This record gives sequence, structure tokens and C-alpha cells, in this order.
Amino acid sequence: MIPENRSRSSHKPSRGLAVAVLAAALGLLQCETRLAGSSVGTGNPTEIEVAFADRAGPITLSGRVEVFAASQIPVPGFSTEPLIRMNVAGGARVTLNAEAFLALGDSLWPESSLEGDSVRSFNVVATGDSQGAVIAGLRFAKKTGGFLLRPEDGLPKDGEAAKVIGAVRPLVEIRGRMDAGDLQPGTESFLFVYGTGFYAKGDAGRFVFPRMPSGEYETFLISYDKGNFPSGSESMDVFRLSGPIGPGDEALLGLSGIQERIPIPDSLKAK
Repeated sequence: MIPENRSRSSHKPSRGLAVAVLAAALGLLQCETRLAGSSVGTGNPTEIEVAFADRAGPITLSGRVEVFAASQIPVPGFSTEPLIRMNVAGGARVTLNAEAFLALGDSLWPESSLEGDSVRSFNVVATGDSQGAVIAGLRFAKKTGGFLLRPEDGLPKDGEAAKVIGAVRPLVEIRGRMDAGDLQPGTESFLFVYGTGFYAKGDAGRFVFPRMPSGEYETFLISYDKGNFPSGSESMDVFRLSGPIGPGDEALLGLSGIQERIPIPDSLKAK
């Protein structure tokens, strides 16, 4: 049975390491080069430095760092490409600047990633050879051209960029499963994590995320039969699922209401 429509709930991946541990790591990450164009003091900074750390302190990554809108859906047929992508080779940090965000078209931001007429919510996902990080709850204010910091972030000073810590964890396989009665027959089903590149296609009710940073994640479900939507359909449902997924035993998931209704992408409509 399809659950009744409910109001939108928040959807944030786990932030990982304790704030105290990250604060200690932040103290070890001193940027030796001052970055031109950064705001000074407590104003909205025009640059933020994302530094990578684990429980032992700063570490380096080789791979990619990607920016996704907070409610971006990474399922095939939707907005799978990140808004911004940077390659890193043995780097301990990357810098995000306001110019890159100001260059992004308004149409790239889902309505549910917008706050008012200016603020855009986004996540940063770092993926290395064997480690990665998901940094959620970041925001950019287009009207003022600066980033809005979270309480745990480091304020800019002396011309340096503001500091954001990416809590790095091992990449692991995470599994989930659903009862056949919860899935629409004849459709393809996908679990996904909002605002990341992580999704898993269903296979007989089982879903496998092969390489995700270890942690617990809230997942959502989309099901569709490409090109075979009922006549006149313009939107489709995204379903919340009961309980998080994480490393270890295969999580049994059930439908827990409708998260949102979204327009059907043109790529999924019949030609």
C-alpha cells in the first residue's frame, strides 16, 4: 500500500565524528598561505577551506570532491552530475569560492534546496581510493555573495578562508532490502541519499551501495517504469523509508510516507 502524503522531513546524512574530535583536528590544520578575496571577521566569507581529517588528525586524499544541492536526486534520469567537481591528488584540503557558486544557474538548484530568494543549501562529498566524507548542512547566500557558516565551522581571520572539517571514514559496502509488497511491480526501484552521488538500483528487493563512507544514512525510494507513466502524469512520489542504513547487517526497510512530489524529468517521459 502507498502511504498517505505527509509533510517534508529533514534529510541529512550522519555528520560522523564528534564535534570535539573535529575541533581538535581543526586546530592542527593551519593554512600557511593567505587566500585573496576572503572576507575578514565574522561576515559571510567568500571562500571556505574544506580540510580532511580522521580521528588521528589531518589526512590527505586522492580522488574527487563534489558539490551537490542538498536535495539533489542522484538517480539515473534525474540530476546525477554534481554542481561542482574538483580532483585532488594527495591533498589535505580544497577551497570553495563564491565565484563558482555565483556562476551556477538558478535552474540547477531544486526548489527544496532554496531558502527564501537567495540562500542555497548544499553538501560536499569527498571520495578517495579507500576513504571519503559527506559534509552536510552547508549554505551559500547568492544575494550577499558569501557562505553562511555552521556553529562548528572556523571563522575567517587575517585574510584566510573560513575552515570546514570533512570527517573522513573508510569506504564500505552498505546493503538494504525491502519486501516485494512495498515495491511497485514492473518498475525499476532505486534507493538514494539526498544531496550525494550515492544510489543503489533494486535487484529482487535488495539494494547495494558499493562504496560509501562508513556511517548511518537516511535513504529514500523512487520507482518508475521509464516512458510508461500514466497519461497526463506530471509528477511522481519520493518515499521516505523507515530506519537508516549502515555498515554491517542488511537493513530491512519499509515505506514511511511520501517525502515529496517532484516533476517527472523529460528524460523519463515517453518520446
